[in-house]
Amino acid sequence: MGFDIHVSVTADDGRDEFDRSIVECAFKSLAVDQSGDSWNLPAPDGKLYYGAVFVDDQPRITNFMVSRPPVVPEVWNAMFEVLRRQDGGDGLNCSVVMRSSQTHGRDTS
Repeated sequence: MGFDIHVSVTADDGRDEFDRSIVECAFKSLAVDQSGDSWNLPAPDGKLYYGAVFVDDQPRITNFMVSRPPVVPEVWNAMFEVLRRQDGGDGLNCSVVMRSSQTHGRDTS
């Protein structure tokens, strides 16, 4: 089973924006490559790519997502760092979306 964490910022009148650099700084020591809109995160053993950060390739963004986060404290520290540094704090909306990453032989049709 895997899950995704989607973080977005909202204001009273709809979506708000924040600096992409906040996400870049928080995930700098984790992301294998921060170019483009998808950054690979290594598995806990450091060898295989396991999860990814998806973020718009723009200076100001409205949201980002961490897909299949590796089970290491650094990922959670990075997430909390983004939440702490986010300048639209009142309207911050964070949700966790559960999605199975394995079917374990079950018929999912």
